[in-house]
Amino acid sequence: MRGASGEIEKVYQTFEGFIIDIEGVLIRGDAVIPPALKTIAALKKSKKELVFLSNISDLTREEITGKLRNHGFDIVPNQVMTSSYATVLYLKERYPGKKNVFLLGSPSFKKELSDNGFTVTGDSEEAEAVLVGLDYELNYQKICAAAKAIKNGKLFIASNLAKIKLTGAGYTIGPGFTVKGLEYVTNRQAELVGKPSKFMFEQAIGQLGLSPGKVLTVGDKLEQDIYGGHAVGTCTCLVLSGAANKGDILSLCKDYSPDFIVEDISYLL
Repeated sequence: MRGASGEIEKVYQTFEGFIIDIEGVLIRGDAVIPPALKTIAALKKSKKELVFLSNISDLTREEITGKLRNHGFDIVPNQVMTSSYATVLYLKERYPGKKNVFLLGSPSFKKELSDNGFTVTGDSEEAEAVLVGLDYELNYQKICAAAKAIKNGKLFIASNLAKIKLTGAGYTIGPGFTVKGLEYVTNRQAELVGKPSKFMFEQAIGQLGLSPGKVLTVGDKLEQDIYGGHAVGTCTCLVLSGAANKGDILSLCKDYSPDFIVEDISYLL
């Protein structure tokens, strides 16, 4: 693996903890990225602390864990941080009295909220906050209800701003489309919880129990993983097994410069 100061061998020995993206690093759509299996197993064997950080909002941590375990990864739900679960933590920390929410999101996002003491209401006028994630049943009526609540001063919180969601068949539109539309019609900016917000990365570092200087953030998206990792003081590693390619490196690295660039996560070993 090559870093800014030249050839680096066994970089995993340099760090005590790792914040690792899921899509594009461990899996690509419904397929595992083969080198990731042996790498995660080696990091666990070396007693490294791991948090898997994802902007996914339409699956619970348990569902993601089950998917990864089916691929052969030995992980548990409390090692996974999604943008939907981060939204739960954000509400608890920043707005502890707000319990009634209007959700544009999936049944799994709703379950994450309900399991943590929140009431998901279908009446936007009685809600204290409007939350936006990936909603496969989004319709005109729900958008209008959300916009009205936001215009009336309700909290406006985005789980993430993903433009697309990769699938086995290509891609679908991400929640960023909905968030930006609501911002446009309400003249308000959403509070962002997911990557690249500092909040989500700070939660991951807190879960690791380490100082940022002892942590390496590994991801395939310059504007999310690399930017967010740098913002909280971790070193960063861009993998080329997902969204980023060598063309992105040339055009974007001046803004989001990673400490290391590798073909895939196995180069950490």
